[in-house]
Amino acid sequence: MQVNDKTRKPIEGYFILKQFDKNGNLIDTYEDNNKIMVDSKKVMRDAMRGLVANPEPTVQPNIHINTFVLGTQGHQDNLLVPKNFTYDEPDLFCVQALNGKAYPITFGSAGNIIDEGYDEDLPGSRVEASSVTINNVSEVDNEAIEYIFKIPITNANDNGQPIAYTEAALYTNLNQIIPNLGANPGDPLTITDYGDLFAMRTFAAKIKDNATSFEITWRIIF
Repeated sequence: MQVNDKTRKPIEGYFILKQFDKNGNLIDTYEDNNKIMVDSKKVMRDAMRGLVANPEPTVQPNIHINTFVLGTQGHQDNLLVPKNFTYDEPDLFCVQALNGKAYPITFGSAGNIIDEGYDEDLPGSRVEASSVTINNVSEVDNEAIEYIFKIPITNANDNGQPIAYTEAALYTNLNQIIPNLGANPGDPLTITDYGDLFAMRTFAAKIKDNATSFEITWRIIF
């Protein structure tokens, strides 16, 4: 007898970006479903089969989502028209094109910041630490991981100038160069070292300047 066990719906998630003025007043919100990428399904499949092992278990952390990235190339010619994308995108558009800017936040399993704002094309973009909160969420038919990223007024600006973000992604630390554990120990992370793409979202431009803060809630639903 052959048994096929299928979920009722594909793995999905939800993305919320809130923009606040310098007085802490909410001035804009964007929210929509995100897509879980095909490579992440392979990672989850292999992990559930026990095929994903740490090559150096004494120093290499378990494979998990550990990097959030905002990017600037998720739009068409019009900043307010998001690009369409498919499940097999290998990276954010700003990374694929190598002509965009990104604001990455790499964090530990407890939400502690490991590195932030290390894109060399976005200098001076980190003044203080952002915060990452990670919650387990139990729902009627689902279990979820909820990430809340709070980016302060001073951060994620283009060297103090406004910047338009139109895409975001979550990456796992699989194939990621980790500071002090990479090919060149001590080197900081770079724009090409985010790891394997897990989830992604494009959206109409949200302007980040030194008068606004962002709060992004990203829920991965299994």
